[in-house]
Amino acid sequence: MIKRFEARFGRTTRNVVVALAYDTARVAMQGIANARIPTPVHVKQGLEMIKWMPCTNGGPSCYITFAEYDHRGYKGDFLTIRELRDGELHFRGYYRPEWPSNSRPL
Repeated sequence: MIKRFEARFGRTTRNVVVALAYDTARVAMQGIANARIPTPVHVKQGLEMIKWMPCTNGGPSCYITFAEYDHRGYKGDFLTIRELRDGELHFRGYYRPEWPSNSRPL
């Protein structure tokens, strides 16, 4: 995605907004595509049909999913730790919550 962004706009970006916008647009399009008819109620139901959608933002175990009573979206290792030093962005790791369900190594 970053290479496509650079090729299209001729510049790089140093923030997460591009990845968030990309994921949000994909989710919105999928929700509309899943809707029986394009009304707010049906689009909401279409969003709730999204399960295990790979996402651009977050760690290697991050995905997007919704349900009738769960509208949080991002699940998994959603925090990527980076450090900005002297104008350069350095990867420092992923935040991996220590819950029993993800105690296995990657």
